[in-house]
Amino acid sequence: MNDVGEPLLYAATDPLTALYEIHAEPGDLVAMSFFRTTRRILALDMAEDITVKNLGKGDQRKLAMIMRFLIGTFSQKVPSNEPFRYIAPDLVAKEIFNPYSDIYACWCYKSVADPRDLPSSRNLALRASTAKILIDYKFTHIVRINPDRGPVGEHEVVTLLQRAPSIDELISVPSAVG
Repeated sequence: MNDVGEPLLYAATDPLTALYEIHAEPGDLVAMSFFRTTRRILALDMAEDITVKNLGKGDQRKLAMIMRFLIGTFSQKVPSNEPFRYIAPDLVAKEIFNPYSDIYACWCYKSVADPRDLPSSRNLALRASTAKILIDYKFTHIVRINPDRGPVGEHEVVTLLQRAPSIDELISVPSAVG
């Protein structure tokens, strides 16, 4: 969704969804960072039905049909070798679902990469300026993806990175890994 020079923080609501989103393969070494919000945030849920007061039944059906089309367009799977096909989802996100930054902290949408198709398989996209205020970094695991089972198996935590208490950089804490 972001253009060059437009930083966004992309996050997933659970680690397995994040692994599916980055197309993690067996044996890959990945960094999985964990964050916490500093307060409750309001997210624009791009799969939520929109209701408009004082709209007749026929117009409500038209609105529902339009929203299903827009959400379907945004949620289409785009092969990594065909990035030009991402133009339509990008336009839907930017022009239709672009949240008012003074009201909504982020976009929330269903993962199209997670084959589990769970309601909890959600992604978040936050503007960098918003993320700096509302998101607190906790730690990062450097993880080797299970060579036998891929993303769904247990993974080897190679090291743990944490923010140093008095400086703004990450330090490795290998003794914390069990």
